[in-house]
Formats: sequence, structure tokens, C-alpha cells
Amino acid sequence: MRTGWFGIIALVCFFGCSSGSGEEGAVSDSDVFSRADATDTSDGVDGTDSLDGTTGSDGADEGDAIDGSDADQPAGPPAPVAYGGGTCPTLQAGSNTFTSSGLQRQLTVTLPADPAGSGILFLWHGFGDTHSNFSASVGAQQISNAHNVITISAQAAVDAFTTDKLSSFASFKGMIEGQIGQIPPTWSILDGPELDSTLFDDLLSCVAEQYGTNRSRVYSMGFSQGALWTSKLSLIRSEYIAASVVWSGGLGNTSDLLGILGIDALILMDYEAPARLIPMLTVSGTESDAWPNTQFLVVDFNTGTKTFSEQLRSDGVANVYCEHDEVLYYESNTSFPQLLKLDDVPDPLPDGARVTAHTIPNDGLGWGLQFLFDHEWTANGISKYRGYDGAGFPAYCTFP
Repeated sequence: MRTGWFGIIALVCFFGCSSGSGEEGAVSDSDVFSRADATDTSDGVDGTDSLDGTTGSDGADEGDAIDGSDADQPAGPPAPVAYGGGTCPTLQAGSNTFTSSGLQRQLTVTLPADPAGSGILFLWHGFGDTHSNFSASVGAQQISNAHNVITISAQAAVDAFTTDKLSSFASFKGMIEGQIGQIPPTWSILDGPELDSTLFDDLLSCVAEQYGTNRSRVYSMGFSQGALWTSKLSLIRSEYIAASVVWSGGLGNTSDLLGILGIDALILMDYEAPARLIPMLTVSGTESDAWPNTQFLVVDFNTGTKTFSEQLRSDGVANVYCEHDEVLYYESNTSFPQLLKLDDVPDPLPDGARVTAHTIPNDGLGWGLQFLFDHEWTANGISKYRGYDGAGFPAYCTFP
């Protein structure tokens, strides 16, 4: 039986720069997603068109290596780099404190019944969320039980105002936080990626040491800002990750508004070809998948995900791209959202109502997890989803 429910993640705008008032003029919004039972999948439908409307757009056979040859390809993923903190701490189910790069990072860990030899799923939360809430909201323990993986959900730790892209606003930090509250920490997407890529390296090393995990079953999944980080991590650590899922992430394309504020790019990330063809599922909503909203557009997740997917496919990555047709409908500024199909949204919207497509679709975790765990590490990024018939996926998904 499918169950649907909502996890609410507070999202706070970086800037107290709105000249308006009320809902669209506010400087805060909600970063919201829905989930389905982790073991559920949607009805099988055909979705064989690729992102550009053709099949096989990447031109690569699933058995081809990155250089077009099977010669001298590694038999398995490389061993993790040594933990940078000395002796690995013991990681147990529940809340943990883990030291990486000299910082104490908070984690939520779930374990399957027998974690020895299991896979690992890294979970990356959205802006303003917590590691424990995101773990619970996606049903991490159920995922561990059903798919024999250890899940690790860490807490973001970067002070946005210390990064290259926002350091010029550091003197205004106190004033901004006085208006809208404390700015939550971010992932390593506003600066160099070293802090959180090292966290990934350290956790992978220590979990593998403690539990003897299957290095061919290492996965990454994130939502919103956590999806932006998953996108980056999947490119720079492709040699370790079997597959990843990006819910409203990609390159995080920005609007011209940021130029007015004197910022070239807040979360816009340069694409770099992955060293290994890592299979990736990238999902966005329609045009209103934006942060904080389409009127005050800072991050365009819809465009950013499309662009990311196009570049992945151009490089021969087995990328499934989905533009879902669900939105969160708010009847008022204080109402709890309803998850609706676009066709079911009142037209015109009642006064005070709004919609946002910044969400995980109701049945998304079912087919999202199907994609993840249908993969194990291969040198060539082999994937059953090249030329796939769409079974188990909604019609809005396209396949390479």
C-alpha cells in the first residue's frame, strides 16, 4: 500500500532585499518535499524518449569504456582514501558525532539487520533542514531494511558568509540575521568542495573499515541544496559512486537578479565531465521549481537540472531525466500544502494561494530507489536504463 506524507524543510532567503510585503515579498519560503513508501513503485508506463526527443542521444554503447575500450579497465572501485582524523570512531545506528577536517559533524546512521558487507547510501538534506529530519522523511531505516544498505545523513556545516561568493556580504550578516533569523549552514557549493568531499571520503573509509561494506554499492541522493551537492559530488567522486539521484539540483542555474545584487553566481556550478560514467537520475519540477520563488528568482532548479542532464548525456552518461508534473498548493500563507497534479490546480489561483514545483513527487522515492539499487559499480557505467522501456517509471521520464 502506498502512503504519502510531507516533510517540511524551512528555507530562508540569503538576502533581506525584498521591497514588497506579504507572501511573494517575503524573505523566507519553505523547501518542501513529499515521499512515498520506500518499497513502492509507480505503475509501469512507456517513457523511452530522451531529453532531446531522441533515443540513444549519448551515442555510447552501455558496454563501452570512457575511452571506448575495455582494455586496462579496473575490476572494481578504488579503495577509500585513509581517514584524515587518525583512528576511525565507531559509528552506530542513530545519532553520531564524527570528526572530519577538524570539525565535529553530526550524523544520523541507519543499519540493516546485518550490516556486514552491505552497501552505503549517502543522504544530503536541503537548506535549513537537519540530518535527522531528512533521514526520517525519506524513510531511511526502511531503505536500510529493504535494500541492505547503511544510510548516512550528515549535517551541513559551511557558513555561507565565509565563502568566496558571499564573503563581501559578511559585514551585513548580523543585520540580515536580525531580520530573518540565523542563516543555516550550507554544503560546499558556494566555495571549493573540499570540506564536504573530505567528509564523504572520511565516512566512506571509516564505514568500510568498520562494516566491511560492499564498495560496489555506494550511492548518493539529495534534495534541493542537498541535490546541488549530490550533483557536484557525483562529478568529482564518480570513481567511488555506483549511481546517484538528484531531486531538484543539477547546476542550480541563477537569474540576472543576482547581477543586480553584485553576485556573479550564488549557486551556479561549472560542469566538469566525470572521470567515470556514473549513472544518474535527475529530476525537477516544471517552471515553478525555483527558489525562493519565480518572482524573486535566485535558483532556477528546472533549468539547472535540464542543463545538467544535457551535459551528462553529451558525455555519454546513462542519465534518466524526469520533469514531474506535481506541485505543492498553498491556499494561504499559513496553510499546510496539498500535493496536486498541475491539471488539478485551480485556475486562476484564489487570492493568497500559491504553488511551487520544488518537491519530490509523491511516488518518486519508489522509482528513484529502483534506479539507485538497480546499479552496482562498473568501470564503464553500464546501466539497464539505456534504451529502457519505462516500466516502473512515470511517462514524464526520458531515457538515454
